[in-house]
Formats: sequence, structure tokens, C-alpha cells
Amino acid sequence: MLFEVRVTFYPLERAHFSYLVRWLNMPHVQVVWGGPTRWTLADVTQKYSSHVDGYLEENGERKPIFAYIYAISGVLAGFIQCYDARHFAREGYELADVVDLGKHQNLGAIDFYLGETALLGNGWGAVVVQEFLSQFVFKKFHSCFVDPDLANIYGQETFKKAGFVALEYADDSYIVPMIARSRTNSLFDL
Repeated sequence: MLFEVRVTFYPLERAHFSYLVRWLNMPHVQVVWGGPTRWTLADVTQKYSSHVDGYLEENGERKPIFAYIYAISGVLAGFIQCYDARHFAREGYELADVVDLGKHQNLGAIDFYLGETALLGNGWGAVVVQEFLSQFVFKKFHSCFVDPDLANIYGQETFKKAGFVALEYADDSYIVPMIARSRTNSLFDL
């Protein structure tokens, strides 16, 4: 008998910070998620307290961000966040150089990681991303942007399986820009 896998999203709370500390110190997460070499509870509290309150401050301005912990079949498994892609500066490039912002005027972006090593390599990442797009992102945005590191082959494959396609980007870059769009918003071509 097959069992149903259920992905559940919980808004990030301070009570989750101990999970973030553990996950952010996992070698597979450290490869793709920037920050201190060794995360402490103080580091996580400093970085993520505003996320709990629904914003991230950049250049003195509070910008909305929607951060979640997710569980796979009841097991807390990782972190995911969503925000307006236009609100935050990208590292090392301009968003307008990568995405046709005329076509994608309502563009979200996500960042995520799967923290639990026991769940790696089984396709859960794509399931989580697809569910998050459906339940949250595409209720706010017509399309969604991600920019996994060029060396992050697993991340690129996860996003492809979740419906993202790579964008052409002429720059010799360290990122692979990718986009997905809501199926209900077919006016927005890639």
C-alpha cells in the first residue's frame, strides 16, 4: 500500500531557530547557502529575527519576505522563503540583465534548502518547491526566479524537475538563472 507524502509549510518562528542552526551547519547546506563558516544561535537570531516579522531590512528600508520551515510527512526538513525579486539586489549582477522585466513585471523569487541529510537524493526538493509555488508563490506572483550557483548541479536539477527553465545569460557567471511561471498566467511567456 502506498502512503501519501504531505508537505506542510509553517511560518518561520523563533522556536525554529535551533533547526536553522543545525541545518545551516550541515556541509551540504553550507555549499549553497552563504553565511558564517560556523552558524551559532546568535548568528541565526541576528539574521532571521526580522524574517519572523515578515520583512528584511536593506539600505534602511523594510521589504516584505515570507519565510517558512517545511515538513515532509510530519518531519521538519528544511527552510524556504519567497519575496519580490525586484525588491532585493542580486549578488554580482543586475536582475534586469538576466530577466526581461517587461515580460515578468510580477516576479517572485525563492531560496530554499533541504536540511535533513536522510531526505537528500530522493526527489523531495522538487516536490517541496512545486508545492510552495502552488500554495504560496503563484498566488502572489505570475512567475518565479531562482539563481542557483553554477556548481550547484543538484539545485539546478531540483528546480528543473519543479518546472523551472534556464534562461540564456551571456555573462561568464557563477549563476544559472532560471524561471518558472504560473500555469494560470499563460500571458507571460518565458
